Amino acid sequence: MRFSIMACALVLSVGAHASELSSSIGNEYFGVHYSHDLNQLKLSADLVHNFDHEDTIANIGLGKNIALGSNTLTVGAKVNFLDFRYQETEYAMSFGGDLAIPLTSQFALYGSAYWAPEFAASGNLTSYVDAAAGVRFNISKPLSIDLGYRYSQAEFDSHYTRTVADGLYAAVGFNF
Repeated sequence: MRFSIMACALVLSVGAHASELSSSIGNEYFGVHYSHDLNQLKLSADLVHNFDHEDTIANIGLGKNIALGSNTLTVGAKVNFLDFRYQETEYAMSFGGDLAIPLTSQFALYGSAYWAPEFAASGNLTSYVDAAAGVRFNISKPLSIDLGYRYSQAEFDSHYTRTVADGLYAAVGFNF
């Protein structure tokens, strides 16, 4: 009995926190993003796939939310899985953060930047960078549209690079 009461309380408390699911499309790539705010922590998962090169990057992240007035700064790390065509699969731990700046109840600016140095990367991977910036328009409480710019690139030994995303994107998001 005690277990079922605790399980119900957990389900209700998870539903009380903010979650976001969005899908984006850009020049030669698409992405899917999920994040869940749990008190002062932010859990996230991302997938970016490049159509032309058949390159895919997936990650899972954990960050600490820091309130800066009405703005929110999230500082954390992500575990990245980099699967490139004609390359061995690589892994990296990237460090960085996200910043959300609400301008009005309907518009917000946001940005994120994560970097994985050589000591936090596997195999021939020497660095990995993933950054995005954009503007969000909240159409209604559960629905939003984003316009932004994303840059995602991995560098290997001998300065060989693979760029998965480099350009403008549009996204549709659902907040629940």
